[in-house]
Amino acid sequence: MNKIQVIENSLRCFRYSLWSFVIPWLGIPLAVWALVLHNRIMAATGEGWDWNPAHRYLWWAFFLSCLRLVVALLILVVGFVIYLVSSDS
Repeated sequence: MNKIQVIENSLRCFRYSLWSFVIPWLGIPLAVWALVLHNRIMAATGEGWDWNPAHRYLWWAFFLSCLRLVVALLILVVGFVIYLVSSDS
Protein backbone atom coordinates (compact mmCIF):
# COMPACT_ATOMS: atom_id res chain seq x y z
CA MET A 1 0.00 0.00 0.00
CA ASN A 2 1.57 3.29 -1.06
CA LYS A 3 1.28 6.57 0.83
CA ILE A 4 -1.63 7.90 -1.19
CA GLN A 5 -3.64 4.73 -0.59
CA VAL A 6 -2.88 4.90 3.13
CA ILE A 7 -4.13 8.50 3.32
CA GLU A 8 -7.25 7.73 1.26
CA ASN A 9 -8.02 4.62 3.31
CA SER A 10 -7.53 6.58 6.54
CA LEU A 11 -10.11 9.12 5.42
CA ARG A 12 -12.42 6.36 4.18
CA CYS A 13 -12.14 4.66 7.55
CA PHE A 14 -13.10 7.92 9.26
CA ARG A 15 -16.12 8.37 6.96
CA TYR A 16 -17.35 4.86 7.72
CA SER A 17 -17.04 5.43 11.44
CA LEU A 18 -18.99 8.70 11.19
CA TRP A 19 -21.73 7.05 9.14
CA SER A 20 -21.94 4.32 11.76
CA PHE A 21 -23.29 6.94 14.17
CA VAL A 22 -25.73 8.44 11.67
CA ILE A 23 -27.33 5.15 10.64
CA PRO A 24 -28.42 3.35 13.83
CA TRP A 25 -28.44 -0.40 13.10
CA LEU A 26 -26.85 -0.35 9.68
CA GLY A 27 -23.98 1.45 11.33
CA ILE A 28 -22.79 -1.71 13.07
CA PRO A 29 -21.39 -3.28 9.86
CA LEU A 30 -19.87 0.08 8.95
CA ALA A 31 -18.13 0.25 12.31
CA VAL A 32 -16.80 -3.28 11.85
CA TRP A 33 -15.59 -2.41 8.35
CA ALA A 34 -13.88 0.72 9.70
CA LEU A 35 -12.04 -1.44 12.23
CA VAL A 36 -11.00 -3.83 9.46
CA LEU A 37 -9.68 -0.91 7.41
CA HIS A 38 -7.87 0.42 10.46
CA ASN A 39 -6.15 -2.92 10.99
CA ARG A 40 -5.17 -3.12 7.31
CA ILE A 41 -3.68 0.37 7.40
CA MET A 42 -1.79 -0.31 10.60
CA ALA A 43 -0.42 -3.56 9.17
CA ALA A 44 0.62 -1.86 5.93
CA THR A 45 2.38 1.04 7.64
CA GLY A 46 3.95 -0.93 10.44
CA GLU A 47 1.98 1.19 12.90
CA GLY A 48 4.03 4.24 12.01
CA TRP A 49 2.31 7.59 12.55
CA ASP A 50 5.22 9.75 11.47
CA TRP A 51 4.41 10.48 7.84
CA ASN A 52 0.63 9.86 7.63
CA PRO A 53 -1.04 13.30 7.64
CA ALA A 54 -4.41 11.61 8.22
CA HIS A 55 -3.30 9.77 11.36
CA ARG A 56 -5.69 11.78 13.54
CA TYR A 57 -8.59 10.75 11.32
CA LEU A 58 -7.46 7.16 11.61
CA TRP A 59 -7.28 7.39 15.40
CA TRP A 60 -10.72 8.97 15.63
CA ALA A 61 -12.12 6.35 13.27
CA PHE A 62 -10.84 3.61 15.57
CA PHE A 63 -12.24 5.35 18.65
CA LEU A 64 -15.66 6.08 17.11
CA SER A 65 -16.02 2.58 15.70
CA CYS A 66 -15.22 1.00 19.04
CA LEU A 67 -17.59 3.38 20.78
CA ARG A 68 -20.36 2.55 18.30
CA LEU A 69 -19.95 -1.16 18.88
CA VAL A 70 -19.92 -0.73 22.67
CA VAL A 71 -23.08 1.42 22.55
CA ALA A 72 -24.83 -1.14 20.32
CA LEU A 73 -23.82 -3.94 22.68
CA LEU A 74 -25.09 -2.00 25.70
CA ILE A 75 -28.41 -1.35 23.98
CA LEU A 76 -28.78 -5.05 23.21
CA VAL A 77 -27.89 -6.08 26.76
CA VAL A 78 -30.26 -3.55 28.33
CA GLY A 79 -33.03 -4.61 25.96
CA PHE A 80 -32.47 -8.26 26.79
CA VAL A 81 -32.50 -7.55 30.54
CA ILE A 82 -35.73 -5.55 30.20
CA TYR A 83 -37.24 -8.42 28.22
CA LEU A 84 -36.24 -10.95 30.88
CA VAL A 85 -37.58 -8.80 33.71
CA SER A 86 -40.88 -8.12 31.94
CA SER A 87 -41.39 -11.77 30.98
CA ASP A 88 -41.05 -12.92 34.61
CA SER A 89 -44.04 -10.82 35.71
